[in-house]
Amino acid sequence: MITANRQVFTRHDRTLLTLSGVMKRQLLVHVDGVALRALRRGHALRQADLAALAGIDTSYLSMLETGRRTRASLPVVDALAEALAVDKSSITIN
Repeated sequence: MITANRQVFTRHDRTLLTLSGVMKRQLLVHVDGVALRALRRGHALRQADLAALAGIDTSYLSMLETGRRTRASLPVVDALAEALAVDKSSITIN
């Protein structure tokens, strides 16, 4: 369980439970790790650079690029796409 910004995240079911007790489901989308890595390299960014721009951990970005994690929350995908200046459809799989 991870606590951040007054929110509690569980790793198993991706359920978000705020301190007010309201539960929300995180929308997860499939990430195209190969395209993500190619776009990052095309912008001459290190993983640490892109992760910092997107506000995520470098190890999480690495897992997305290598396929160890195939899905990410919509806010993470949006942040990655914004950092790379591309549409989110460029880094997701339908």
